[in-house]
Amino acid sequence: MRRAVLALLGALVVAATVVAPASAVGIAPRGSVGIDVSYPQCGAVGPSMTGAFGVVGVTKGSAWTANPCLAAEASQFPRSLHLYVNTGWNAASPHVSATSPRRCAPGDAVCRAYNYGYGAGRDALAVASSAGVHGSSWWLDVENGNTWSTVPAQNRASLQGEYDALRQGGVAVVGAYSTTAQWNAITGSWSNGWPSWGATKVTTATQAATYCTGHRFTGGQTWMIQFSGATYDADVTCAVASVPSAPRSVSASPRPRSAVVGWATPASNGGAAVTGYRVTAKPGGRTCATTTARVCTVTGLADKVLYTFTVRAVNIAGAGPASAASAAVVAGAPSAPRSLAVLFPAAHLARGSWSAPASRGSAPVKAYQVRWTSDAGRHWTAWAGTRLTRLATRAGMVRGRVYTVQVRAVNALGAGPVAGRSFVQGR
Repeated sequence: MRRAVLALLGALVVAATVVAPASAVGIAPRGSVGIDVSYPQCGAVGPSMTGAFGVVGVTKGSAWTANPCLAAEASQFPRSLHLYVNTGWNAASPHVSATSPRRCAPGDAVCRAYNYGYGAGRDALAVASSAGVHGSSWWLDVENGNTWSTVPAQNRASLQGEYDALRQGGVAVVGAYSTTAQWNAITGSWSNGWPSWGATKVTTATQAATYCTGHRFTGGQTWMIQFSGATYDADVTCAVASVPSAPRSVSASPRPRSAVVGWATPASNGGAAVTGYRVTAKPGGRTCATTTARVCTVTGLADKVLYTFTVRAVNIAGAGPASAASAAVVAGAPSAPRSLAVLFPAAHLARGSWSAPASRGSAPVKAYQVRWTSDAGRHWTAWAGTRLTRLATRAGMVRGRVYTVQVRAVNALGAGPVAGRSFVQGR
């Protein structure tokens, strides 16, 4: 595979990628056997490259290089293709930057190492793109044979930089490949929770499968074990992960030509850690993505247009189903009023008060509107304007009864989302 230095156990992220027009597929079922190939196998591209899945190297043995037969090898695995990339940290490389993406202080080798890894990740993405190979997950290959510092913190920074570049470039899942001994020596026993792919000296899938437990050197789950196959390095899957269920409680808050979308975690992660979320706007299909954060800003929206948003969770097996849509919001409208409270200034009176919204939207707030219900929302009063006054009083309330009040801000583009509060009439 990479350079045949594999001994005990390594860790790497497993991922489904795709050569257009095939569709991405997650990790194969437990016990499935695939092969991994790269530039040393360029002369053997053909029917002999078969397996339940394939792992293809993007680089040619080191960072900032290109596998010349990437496209040809990737085409042999249209149903289930994974990618990996060689890594390293070379302080003397011409690719070391002190300014991008981070501005490094003089002598800050950790910062420069991060920039080196980030640049290597961006270069690898360009190599794959130029070959027409596109995927949702990559594996980082961490071995002694490449250039590394004797300072683990620098090596960790380089790997983190490459990880971040791949994630920011749209890769859904990124992890690391190495042996336990090499990983510990290079990274200082770094526990980062990445999924693991282990390497052994055994020669059968049955023997390799016995290494599926007890070798989580990254702190993440072991997903695949490599062994020496008859013709190519081969790999056996250790576990089956399904996609996560849909995220819950999706909400949206408008901003000028954008919206901030938030959500709750899925009820099920599918048996593997959620590694990202994808948000989609309707209409228009504008998107944003996060790793573990559960809030994301969708930009490029058109003011005065009504939008809803759905969210998908991603794990090693792929993207799960879309969530229920958020309540509709008007891009450019104000966000919801804040700090809504209710007081009882006199018998049978309730007074709501609130603070201005965090965002006025694309135009000044020109009024607030309030409505009330006494039957859990089955019937509401009509929206009543308060102009710019942030107070609203309602008479005729019955002591001990449960009520709900809602308020929203309005500007020239439309009404924003509501803030609501249920209360028991106190007087």
